Amino acid sequence: MLKIPRTIRDISEEDVPGNSSAMEQRRAKRSARIIEGFKLFQNENKSEFPFIFGAEINIDNDRLWDLFISLCEELPNNAALLFGFYDNDLNYGRYTEKERIIFELSKYRREISEDCHLELGLIHHTESKLIEVFIAEAKYIKFWGVDEISFMGIMSRFNLSETSDIEFIDEYPKAVYPLRTIVEDVADTFEIITNLQEKFTE
Repeated sequence: MLKIPRTIRDISEEDVPGNSSAMEQRRAKRSARIIEGFKLFQNENKSEFPFIFGAEINIDNDRLWDLFISLCEELPNNAALLFGFYDNDLNYGRYTEKERIIFELSKYRREISEDCHLELGLIHHTESKLIEVFIAEAKYIKFWGVDEISFMGIMSRFNLSETSDIEFIDEYPKAVYPLRTIVEDVADTFEIITNLQEKFTE
């Protein structure tokens, strides 16, 4: 089973009626393929979205940050930060030096890895090229890119295999807790977003 953030818990029998679809999904999760690995898809609409392939990647939570940084290597030096509260509109930062963005994000490494109210990623998007690395709220990575060979090399370095029947934590009911209720010395989600807005959107 995948090592998930401390902020995500299975729903309990007390959370939902026993005959509900959520309870059926809870039972089905016992045999779910929520494991390390990734699934790959090819882009069939390159004229509108200029990426070659995309991937969704599960990795143990204690390795999420390192994989994120490695995948950011696929971006050119000029990139923009996407960030925001889960289920809200994302902030789209101005293009700036990638290393400057990563330096700022590194201050919130733990929060980015475990705060399920926070989503963010880096993007480089032109008329001819789209590359994006994005950490979803359930703390797996979504990737869109143009160099599949290089991407597969990163997957190999992390011992991640393509798995066609892989599943993801947000395909099943879950309970999410604020990181600050578990760890005291972390930044609040609002604080992080406000700081990133000041650094990259103003």
